[in-house]
Amino acid sequence: MEHRLFSYQELCNATNNFCEANLIGVGGFGAVYKGILSDGTNVAVKILNLQLEEASKSFEAECKVLRTVRHRNLVKVITLEYLHQGQLGPVVYCDLKPGNVLLDEDMVAHVGDFGIAKILAKNKTATQTETLGTVGYIAPEYGSEGRVSTKGDIYSYGIMLLETFTRKNPRNEIFIEELSLRQWVNASLPQKIIEVIDRGLLTVGGVEMSSTQGIFVSIIELGLECSRELPEERNDIKEVVAKLDKIKLQLLSN
Repeated sequence: MEHRLFSYQELCNATNNFCEANLIGVGGFGAVYKGILSDGTNVAVKILNLQLEEASKSFEAECKVLRTVRHRNLVKVITLEYLHQGQLGPVVYCDLKPGNVLLDEDMVAHVGDFGIAKILAKNKTATQTETLGTVGYIAPEYGSEGRVSTKGDIYSYGIMLLETFTRKNPRNEIFIEELSLRQWVNASLPQKIIEVIDRGLLTVGGVEMSSTQGIFVSIIELGLECSRELPEERNDIKEVVAKLDKIKLQLLSN
């Protein structure tokens, strides 16, 4: 899916080019729709609420990030003429969650909505922000101190990984101050892991996948490692990818 950014007026002018549009999600500064252009192109259309002062700042921040980033797992931007290829510095996404990840027809994930992302200055590993990401996914140091870093994104990824395989949102009503998604999952290891895994993942074509229990343990352990309390104890992204590749090979061999 392509990702196209519109102001409200631009959307009004472009309305006639749409054959179909469906709401994908609503954020703090507007809404995102899936649209199909008259030529058959799938697009994600962001409609900003320009009555909100922060909406324009969010749009500018997203453009600043996307003009420096090109990757197959990021949502591609089309027709914003000033989004040229630039020098890439470390990018902190700040709001990684399932709602900001789109899946294409091949189940390939594409990350979108860089409205509160930060580009770190050279040789810096963290920065401060007053803009809060989504509660339940943000790292402890982000919520308490406004400190964002790549390790904060790793925390969010870990929570998202746990949610994907348990089908439990970190803001589910069963999780209260004394019990979080992470604590609930951690208590299941290793003997009771099947009790927290989404039942839909335990069968394929009606056949029980009991032989995959070890694989689920590896995935859950990775999610827990990524979402550790202290940033310095979390994996970096290279370690995460290496472990995911190893798990994938193990799954394919089964």
